[in-house]
Amino acid sequence: MKWNNDIIIGFACLLKIGLHLLADIHSGFQGDELLHIDAGNHLAFGFMEFPPLIGVFAYLQNLTGSTSVIVHHLFSHLASMAIFILAGKITLELGGKTKALLLVMTFLLAAPAFTRTHQLFQPVVFSQFFWLLGFILFVRFVKTLNKKYLLLLALTLAAGFLNKYDILFFVAGLISLLFFKRTRNGILGRETIIYPVLFILLISPNIIWQIINDFPVLHHMKELYKAQLNDQSATKGLLNLFIQLNPFAIGIYTAGFVYAVFLKKDEHNHIVSLSILISILLLAVSKGKHYYFFPALICLVILGSVWFEIKVFNKRNWLYCAQIILLVIGGAVMLPYGMTILKLDRFIKYAHIKNEENHYPLPFEEFYSQYQWRKVLSSVKRIYDDLHLEDKKNCVIWGKHYKQAGAVNLFSEEYNVPKAISYHGSYYQWAPNDGNLPGTLIAISNKGVPKEYWEYFFSTVEVTDTILNPYADESEDELTTIYICREPKTNYAGLKDIFRNRIFE
Repeated sequence: MKWNNDIIIGFACLLKIGLHLLADIHSGFQGDELLHIDAGNHLAFGFMEFPPLIGVFAYLQNLTGSTSVIVHHLFSHLASMAIFILAGKITLELGGKTKALLLVMTFLLAAPAFTRTHQLFQPVVFSQFFWLLGFILFVRFVKTLNKKYLLLLALTLAAGFLNKYDILFFVAGLISLLFFKRTRNGILGRETIIYPVLFILLISPNIIWQIINDFPVLHHMKELYKAQLNDQSATKGLLNLFIQLNPFAIGIYTAGFVYAVFLKKDEHNHIVSLSILISILLLAVSKGKHYYFFPALICLVILGSVWFEIKVFNKRNWLYCAQIILLVIGGAVMLPYGMTILKLDRFIKYAHIKNEENHYPLPFEEFYSQYQWRKVLSSVKRIYDDLHLEDKKNCVIWGKHYKQAGAVNLFSEEYNVPKAISYHGSYYQWAPNDGNLPGTLIAISNKGVPKEYWEYFFSTVEVTDTILNPYADESEDELTTIYICREPKTNYAGLKDIFRNRIFE
C-alpha cells in the first residue's frame, strides 16, 4: 500500500511539472517576477516589498545568465512538487489512506488556486511550501511530543518568515498547543525557551534591516490596503476563494471545517485542526488577499479528505468516483484561465474574448508579456542606437514602474542597451545616491503618466515612440511611451530626496 501511495504522489508531481513546463513555453514574465529576478542582483537582508529569501533564489537562477522563463521558474516548480509531496505525507500522517491521498492530489491538480500561484516566481508558492512543511512538523510533534520537531519547526518558520511575512499567521495558530494539557506540558519548560529564541535570532537580520530602513513593509502594506485590500468586500473574497478552490471541492473543505470544529474524539487531529482554524480566522480579520488563505486551506482540505474517506467513501465507491470526476472536469475547464497551456490566439478563442476595437483584454499579463516586452525593448534599442556617440556614453534608461526597469535589466545584454534605474519600490534603494545624471536619458512610462511628469526633471523631453498593447486588461498597461530626456534639472541625490516619500507611487 505504501508503494501505491508513493506512485500516486509521484504521478501527481510528474503531471504537475509537465503542465508547468508546457505553460512556460507559452508564457512571458509577470511584472512582479521581473522585480524578483532583479533582486537577485542586489542581495540584502530585506527589500522594500518582501523579505530576502526570494532574492537568494533569484541570485542562484541568475548565475545561469539565462533570460528563459523555464530557468527563472526553476525554484517555483521545485517548490510546487515539494508541496504535493508534503500534502501527501500529511494526509497519511493524519490517518488517511489511498482514497484520501488520491482525493488530495486531485484537488491540488484541479484547483485554479494552485496553477498560477505555483507557476510564477513569487514568494507565494514558497509560502505554501513553508506552511505545509511547518504543518507536518507540527503534526509530528503533537503525536510524539519529541522536541526535535520543535527545533525543526523553529528553523522552518524562520525560513518562512524570511520568505513572506504571512507565516506569522501560522505561528499564531500554534497557540492551540496551550489549549490541551498534554501538549501544554510538552512545550512549557526552561528547555523549550530555546526554540522561540532561535526563531527570533534567525529572523533578526531582516528585523534590523526593517528598523534601519524605517519599516518599508509597513508603508508597502498601507499602500496595498489603499489600492487593493480595502476594495475587497467579504462577499467578493469568498466568491474568489470558492472559484479558485474549484467549486466542486466545496464539500471537501467544508468537511474539513466540520471535522475540525465538532469531531473531538481524536485529540491529535483536533489540536492541529484548531491551529489551522485560528490562522484562517486571523487572516479573515486582517482582510488579506484571497490567496493568503491558500496554504491554510490545503490543510483544511486534507482534514476533509481524511474525514470523507472514513465516514462517507468507505462504503460508497460510486460517490467517491463522482467526486473525483467532478473535480477533474471543473479543473480541466478552468485550467487554461490559470496557466498559459494554450497559445495566445487559441486562448482568446477558448475564453471567447471579444474584439473591442482591436483590443482583447486578457486576465494576466504573462499571457502576452513575451510579445509586449519584445516590442518595448526593440524600440528602446532603436532609439538608443540612433543617439549620437557622445549621448550614448553615459546614457541610462529610467523605468517609471519597476517592471519596466526589470524588463530592461533582464534583457539588456540581449538587446545591447544600458541598464535601467527606477525610483519605484526596491529600485529606489538600488538607484545611485550621488553624482550627476547623464545629459541624455531614455525614459519609459505607461498610460496615465503625462509628458509633464518628465518635464519636471528635464528641460527637454521628446516623445520618441508609443507602443499599444492590445491585450492589456488594466488601462495603465494599454500604452507604453518612450521619451528622450535631456538637460536634467537635478542630480541623483536630488532624485533620492524627491522620491523619498513616493517609493510606492
